[in-house]
Amino acid sequence: MAEQAESKQLPEQLDIPLELERREQRLAAIAAAKAEIEARAQAANAHRLSARAGKAIYAKRKSTVETVFRIIKHVHGFRQFSLRGLRAVQDEWALVCIGWNLKRLFALQK
Repeated sequence: MAEQAESKQLPEQLDIPLELERREQRLAAIAAAKAEIEARAQAANAHRLSARAGKAIYAKRKSTVETVFRIIKHVHGFRQFSLRGLRAVQDEWALVCIGWNLKRLFALQK
């Protein structure tokens, strides 16, 4: 089959340099479209953040939970689950969260 394909004449209407140029133009058009989409997305985000509703939503995001995960990882030393299976992992995570909540309750009582 490979020999057959190689012995076949290319269609006369196929001009390889012209086809390569056409494909390069298409790639450039796609890159320009991606840049335009990115610029529009950034403008939309800037507008959302400047609007009153956007500021309110963003203000809620400022209370992050990353601190909790950092403490669970570094202070409690919980880096990976010991058990396998969704139910077992959920139970193990519940125990880790109970430990965190007890620690917080104790710290807040002082």
